[in-house]
Amino acid sequence: MDDAYLPTASEMSALDSLCMRESGISSLELMERVGHEITRQLVLTIYRKPTSSVAGKRTLILVGPGNNGGDGLVVARLLQQRRHIPVTVVLAENARLSPECQVNLSRYLALGGHCYRVQQNTDCLLPIHQSSSGS
Repeated sequence: MDDAYLPTASEMSALDSLCMRESGISSLELMERVGHEITRQLVLTIYRKPTSSVAGKRTLILVGPGNNGGDGLVVARLLQQRRHIPVTVVLAENARLSPECQVNLSRYLALGGHCYRVQQNTDCLLPIHQSSSGS
């Protein structure tokens, strides 16, 4: 694993732009595809155990305000909606969400998803509800 490479934020943004341009898809569609693949991998590697091993457990997804956070929200929605796996999402403190991240937050909350935002300069988590997802 010593030779593993992680792209920087600007490199990842350039890769996303290239992928969208070459495939003719929108940022939201790319996010949806990424979320589906991450969910598929999670199901294959973690959740495909005997039911008793995941029964009563929850999944926590930490979400930043950008498009990677939008990917995480797609995963949260898919796990909850299709796999009936309880998910809790925690958003970064008071950062302005990208438009795509906001769309995916609204979709997740519309399913009754549990979401909290870290309150700035405290260790408190504030619940986010469907009507207050516009920050």
